[in-house]
Amino acid sequence: MVATVLSFIKLFFAILLLPAVYFITTGFFDQVRGLKELADYFLWGGGIYILFHLFFRPMQGLHAFGQKIISDMLKPSPLLATYIPMVVPVIPTVLLLILYIFKTFADPRLLTYYFLFAIGFTLAMHIVITAHLLYEEDNSALRTHYLFLMSLFYILNILIIVILLQLIFPAFHIGHLVRHVMVKVGDIYGKISNFLFHARPQI
Repeated sequence: MVATVLSFIKLFFAILLLPAVYFITTGFFDQVRGLKELADYFLWGGGIYILFHLFFRPMQGLHAFGQKIISDMLKPSPLLATYIPMVVPVIPTVLLLILYIFKTFADPRLLTYYFLFAIGFTLAMHIVITAHLLYEEDNSALRTHYLFLMSLFYILNILIIVILLQLIFPAFHIGHLVRHVMVKVGDIYGKISNFLFHARPQI
């Protein structure tokens, strides 16, 4: 009984998060397009990983190596050691920090293209493999645990990456992204609330 109630609660919150997932994705890609010619390298990186994952093999070894760094640091707390590595995309975070250091002390023009390709590639790797792991550990019929956690982790993944990209590229702004999501999601929730609670039957 308790498991069933928790399952429905997770499903409810997963549904609530769906508009945020959609609008954080559109807002993120709007900011990516602000990179102009650099945007193609980031997008190609993500797209190539997805093709690689589908038609060759998942790069779970590389992903696990990155995640183990954080999980080892959080060993005293098994809960944090399990979920924080899913929240923080380790390899793209490290690549962005290295690029930030390079751009602080030099102008790595050609390297920037390669870094953005690698960041897009490893971010897609993190999201896809995280989704696969969460899906596999959820045996419920509706996969409510997977839907809720994956929606939440995806949003946090994008926010972390935008915060780091903002340090390097003026096209990115975490405040603008958050406001975009809040306005769009608030508008949807407002329309649903108005329909459910304020609509009057036509006579």
